[in-house]
Amino acid sequence: FCGKFADWKRLDALLRAPAIYEQHDKKILTLVIGSGPHEAQVAMHDLVAELGLRRTYIVGPRPQDELTTLFNCADVGCFPSYREPFGLVFIECMACGTPVIGADSGGPRDFVTPDVGVLVPETDDRQQLAASLAAAVDRALDEDWKHTKGPVARDYAAADFSVVHQVSELLAAVDRLTGH
Repeated sequence: FCGKFADWKRLDALLRAPAIYEQHDKKILTLVIGSGPHEAQVAMHDLVAELGLRRTYIVGPRPQDELTTLFNCADVGCFPSYREPFGLVFIECMACGTPVIGADSGGPRDFVTPDVGVLVPETDDRQQLAASLAAAVDRALDEDWKHTKGPVARDYAAADFSVVHQVSELLAAVDRLTGH
């Protein structure tokens, strides 16, 4: 996870997912990158302790070059926001060859396809969301999405969301408008 500690990002549901998959003795390391108001930071650290998570670490905000390294190393990025307006962090992960998991809500519906990841069913029930996220993480690891979906995600991000692509689309639109 990488993002702001805001309720609509649903980090609490994401933190409940390791409580499920850590029970199966899977050696999954969960990293939470980001920050938020002091109260939210304390609440998330308290939740990690309350759930007894053994391999979940909140590492705080990181500069862009470190994010690139972390996204490249990750097997999957997980961003369960409610009505995410767009979701740039999804694109950043995919550009690093990392498949993504999100909620079937908001902007990610427009670009997260089965070829690059999965959107779990939208729900207001945080425990149900956590169970869906845990199942998706298990599936991603069992099916080795990093190697099967990762290269597709990288190519998709480069082809459809890179600066080169965006500028080319803009220039083509100007050409159409001006008749050149």
